[in-house]
Amino acid sequence: MKSTKPLLIASALAFTLPAYADLYGAVSFDRNTLDSGVSGTSGTATLDENDTGFTLLVGMPVQPNLDIEIAYKDLGEAKLSGASGDTFVLDGTAYSLTANLALKAEGSAVALGGRYRFDVNESITPFVKAGLVMWDLDATATVGNTTAKVSDDDSDVYVGLGALIPVTETLSLRPEYMQFDDFHGFSLGLESRF
Repeated sequence: MKSTKPLLIASALAFTLPAYADLYGAVSFDRNTLDSGVSGTSGTATLDENDTGFTLLVGMPVQPNLDIEIAYKDLGEAKLSGASGDTFVLDGTAYSLTANLALKAEGSAVALGGRYRFDVNESITPFVKAGLVMWDLDATATVGNTTAKVSDDDSDVYVGLGALIPVTETLSLRPEYMQFDDFHGFSLGLESRF
């Protein structure tokens, strides 16, 4: 899903957020998993629920250890493919393909929430985070010569944890884990204070 959402969100933030001295931004490389509910593939059927993505984030402190953050996440894609005669299990029910199948689902999300930082020492600052995530999922299925597309969107609560590891006075390494609904992902990024 290639869209202009990241550009629109960045533009909106640039014009709506006040000029705070402690404003920070982060960019990360993500390794994501979307649990499709599919298991037990046989024959030549293949399932790939893991993909890479990225996160763009802006945040600001609202209390000494509490920040508010807004982020755009590219969730990557999940794929299922198989040939006639292959089988797979979806949510406990077995299906047998009568034609070749190629299914691809890709998603993105916008998250708004809080991050609480624990002051441990100067070399690492662990944090926990939680909030609301609004996600979109676009799926394309090709069976034989027929292609169908479907979209879904919803909102969920997300939770996560991570750490800030200072590299310079204004730049930190930011490893973290985030989970909501059928999605979870690990990311490694850089956070910079403006």
